[in-house]
Amino acid sequence: MSTAVQTDSGVRREMRPATAARIATDGKFLRVADERLLVKGVTYGTFAPDAEGYQFPSIQQIAADFRQMADLGINTVRTYTPPRRDLLDAAAREGLRVMVGLPWSQHVAFLDDRVLKRGIRREITSESPSLAIIRRC
Repeated sequence: MSTAVQTDSGVRREMRPATAARIATDGKFLRVADERLLVKGVTYGTFAPDAEGYQFPSIQQIAADFRQMADLGINTVRTYTPPRRDLLDAAAREGLRVMVGLPWSQHVAFLDDRVLKRGIRREITSESPSLAIIRRC
């Protein structure tokens, strides 16, 4: 079994500009405007932090990775840590959506505990300036 990527894959993405339309639930499905969204995704990261503590590659590498993902039919990228705006912009240029993972200190059933939920929200928003971008989206 080979794990090599074929250079002439039959899979090609639809050429669509990225949209800012929100994703909504539709029963057990996701929907964007009037179209059902089938997530075809991959994870991206985690990466060793750079000199500034940022846990992603250079923007040139990100752009190349996202271009290849889109060419292979991927439409969604999941990160484990909050990205900078340049990563989100690179994804949008390739028509990719980004699901941002937010780290918190306790992996527990936090939805059942209001105090813990507020603490997690306070912790992630105070420590990560890039989350201000995500909160506005």
